[in-house]
Amino acid sequence: MHENLPPNPGYRLAFAVGGLLTTYGPTEIHRQSLDIGKSDLDVIKRDLTVIVETILPNLEEDLKAAGAPWIEGQGLIKD
Repeated sequence: MHENLPPNPGYRLAFAVGGLLTTYGPTEIHRQSLDIGKSDLDVIKRDLTVIVETILPNLEEDLKAAGAPWIEGQGLIKD
């Protein structure tokens, strides 16, 4: 892993798992990394929930109102 890149949840969680592979781990820093990674994921989940439950449905309705064609994943065509 590159130390010059900012840590992300995946990096933090991978580091925490690495603590399970040592003969004297996990250490306190492994535990802290796990807690920070979980916290980072909670923020991402919250942001994605807003996108999936609010922004995308509104965008879909705007596209339908503008007469855009049906796209795969929208469900059944009702007209």
